[in-house]
Amino acid sequence: MAEVYRASRAFDGFAQVVALKLVRPDKVGGNLRERLLSEQRALVRLEHPNIARFLDAGIAADGNVYLAMELVDGGPVVEQANTRRADPATRVRWIIALCDALEHAHSQLVVHCDIKPSNVLVDRDGRLRLLDFGIASVLNEAEPASSAGLKLFTPDCAAPEQLGGEPVGTATDVFQTGALLYRLLVGLPWLRRPGLEAGDDLAAALHASPIAPSRHLRTAADDPQVRANAVACGFADATALARKVDARLDAIVLKCLARAPAARYANVASLRADLQAWLQHRPVSALAAGRGTRTRLWLRRNGREAAVAVAGLACLALVSAVYVHRVTEERDAKARELQRAGRRWRDSWVACSRAGQSLPARRQRERAADPGAGR
Repeated sequence: MAEVYRASRAFDGFAQVVALKLVRPDKVGGNLRERLLSEQRALVRLEHPNIARFLDAGIAADGNVYLAMELVDGGPVVEQANTRRADPATRVRWIIALCDALEHAHSQLVVHCDIKPSNVLVDRDGRLRLLDFGIASVLNEAEPASSAGLKLFTPDCAAPEQLGGEPVGTATDVFQTGALLYRLLVGLPWLRRPGLEAGDDLAAALHASPIAPSRHLRTAADDPQVRANAVACGFADATALARKVDARLDAIVLKCLARAPAARYANVASLRADLQAWLQHRPVSALAAGRGTRTRLWLRRNGREAAVAVAGLACLALVSAVYVHRVTEERDAKARELQRAGRRWRDSWVACSRAGQSLPARRQRERAADPGAGR
C-alpha cells in the first residue's frame, strides 16, 4: 500500500534528509487522495518533541501521493527496548511520552488510529517519536471492511471498533497504546497466547478477552520470545518479571484493552496519570486499593524516611529504657538503704529494751565513757 524511502531535497542552498512515503495510486481514489493531502497538511500544526514532524505532501507526476516527514534516526520501540535492555520502568516512561504526544494531537482534534511498533520509534538519544498521524483512518475508507480491507490493521494492534467497522476516536488510541504497553511488558501481542492460534478466525480474535500481562508471562514462560523479553528487562526469567508486573500495572493495561470504548480511560491524560502513579508507588484509579495496599505502597514510596523514623524510634526507646533502668536502680538503692537504717534502729531499740534503758540514755552514757566519740 505504501513504500518508505530515505530521500533528500535541496532548496535555497539547503539540503534536507527526509523520510518519503509513497502511497500507491490504486489504493487512493481521487476524493480520498484530496482528503489525505488535506489532513496531512493540517498535521503541520502538530509541534511536539515526541512527534516526528510532518514536512510536506503532494502528488507526484506519476500520480503517487507522497508524504515527506522528519527522518528519525532510530528503530521501532519494541526492538529498541530489547536492544537497550530497558527495564519495565523505562518502557512505561516511553508509554508516558507516547501519551504526551497523543494528548497534544487530541487537543488539535487529530487522532492517530494506527499505533503499532513500526510507527513508534526510539531515536539514538532514547527519545520516543511517533510517526504517521492520520493516515490509516483515511486510507481505510478506500476499501470496504472486508478481509482485504482489514489488512490495513494488525489484529493485535487494532481496536475492536476498527475491526468491526465502527467509528473511531480518542478511545481507539487509548486501546492501541495499551496494546503496545502489553507487547513491551510480555514480549508478545495481547492476542497471541496459548489456546489462540495465529490461524484462528478473525471474529474469534475480535471477541477474545485479554488476560493480565503477569498471568500471560507465567503461562507462556517457556516461549522463546517471552523469555528473551524478560531477560532484556533485566530479569532471570518470565516468572521473575511477572512479579514486577503487579496488580496495578495489570489493571492499567486491561482497562486500556476493554472492548467497549466507554470502559477504557476517558483520555490519554488519565492513562498517563495512572502510569506515573505506578512509577511512584501510588494507588491507581484502575484498581481499588485497600488499607493494606496503601500502607505497603506508602512504605515503598517513603522507604528511606520510614527507615530513619524507625531507627529514631528505636534509639528513643533504647535511651528511655536505659533512663528508666537507672532511675529504678537508684530508687531501689535508696529503698535498700532505708531498710538497712530501719533495721539498725529496730535492733538498737530491741537492745535497749532488753537492758531496761531508753535509747537516749544509752547514748549519753556512751558519750560520757568515750568523749571523743561524740565529736
